Amino acid sequence: MKSVCRRCSAASRHLLAGTTAIIDHFPEQGFGERDVEAVVDAYRMAGLRAMVALRISTRPTPTSSRWAAIRQAFAVENPLSPVPLADTMALVMQCITRFDHEANGRIRVCPAPSNPMRCSDNLLADVVRIAQRYDTPVHMHLLESAIQASIAKKRYGRSMVAHLDRMGVSQRPAFDSAHYLARR
Repeated sequence: MKSVCRRCSAASRHLLAGTTAIIDHFPEQGFGERDVEAVVDAYRMAGLRAMVALRISTRPTPTSSRWAAIRQAFAVENPLSPVPLADTMALVMQCITRFDHEANGRIRVCPAPSNPMRCSDNLLADVVRIAQRYDTPVHMHLLESAIQASIAKKRYGRSMVAHLDRMGVSQRPAFDSAHYLARR
């Protein structure tokens, strides 16, 4: 219910500002079908066009030393730790099957690999297969800093854009990405 109220409140602010369509890069990990249902219901009730981009990853989000100390002191697991890839992909397909094209097509649901630095090549390959199978867009925060661009170059021996192109991710007709742009 909290998620619905939060999304309805945000939708109201967007509508008052003149926004009619949004992309919701939905929570990192730990979401379930009921969470997606709540978000879809909120956008359906508000009358907005929305793309609910299911943010997924296979590599943990880097955590600070402060979080490590808290985890150790309270024996708490990182809530952003990824679930097994097969479970993640099954949930994404289930949510797309159930919610994509809701509200007479105003609401889309799609896979949204979290920054590719946190995604294995297996996850990216699965995302391409799902997007092709269900004819969905793919949303991704491509690179968020110069540091990530440098790491990608070292990890893959080429730019992240070239790596995603090689994986087939950026070849999707409805691939959108955002963030860091390098100077030439």
